[in-house]
Amino acid sequence: DPVRIACVRVLYRIPLDLGVSSAEAVALYDKWQAAVDEYNRNAPKGCNKATQVGDLWVRSFTEVMSVSNIVWSVIVSSAVAFVSILLFTNNAVVSFLTVVSILANLAGMLGFFYVLGWTLGVVEAISVSIMIGLSVDYCFHMAEAYVMSPAAHRAGRVRDALTYLGVSIGGGAITTAGACTLLFSCQIVFFRVFGIIVVFNTLLSLLFTFFFFCAMLAVCGPNKHRGSVLQLWRSARRCCGGGGGGGGGSG
Repeated sequence: DPVRIACVRVLYRIPLDLGVSSAEAVALYDKWQAAVDEYNRNAPKGCNKATQVGDLWVRSFTEVMSVSNIVWSVIVSSAVAFVSILLFTNNAVVSFLTVVSILANLAGMLGFFYVLGWTLGVVEAISVSIMIGLSVDYCFHMAEAYVMSPAAHRAGRVRDALTYLGVSIGGGAITTAGACTLLFSCQIVFFRVFGIIVVFNTLLSLLFTFFFFCAMLAVCGPNKHRGSVLQLWRSARRCCGGGGGGGGGSG
């Protein structure tokens, strides 16, 4: 049988800056892809299925997909955090304020990226969902202590939460940040950047928990059992039952 050529691999060296951003790399890819498409249109049958590959294209499209999914990552992570806090605290108001504090902390971290001149690459995109998971830890403990406080008013509940868990939350944040400072000396850029992100996110989460989240609880946190899911469910049942009974009486 005659030998048939299955494929041909041709290597080209082209003047491309491997340090360009993902957006610039995607634009370059489109230009080269247009040249490949033009070649395929003019090539004879059997030689018109040329494709282009390169490490720069793989990195660029990975970063583009990671960045484009940041919004969904934030939405899903925030929803999971809200449901988790709601299950443990049984209070919708406290759970909502906790998520607000977490999103405010995330906004502060994105501002930190801008100040440092960082663009949203793979490391930054992956760290967004991780930052929400790290931020929820400190707020969650404070929220649980607030709900479990026997005090009847907001100020007393916040005081109890800070008294019982303030030192523990601060100690946990210090150990987390201190452990991640060892990543600053790494030669691999991924680990060094990730360490900077975790350390700053931990410190910022601590500030938001003590000064922003506690302030929101002191101003608009629920008193006694207000905001409780069980209380809301009972109130809804009474309203539905009352509406049904009124309808029957008028009939």
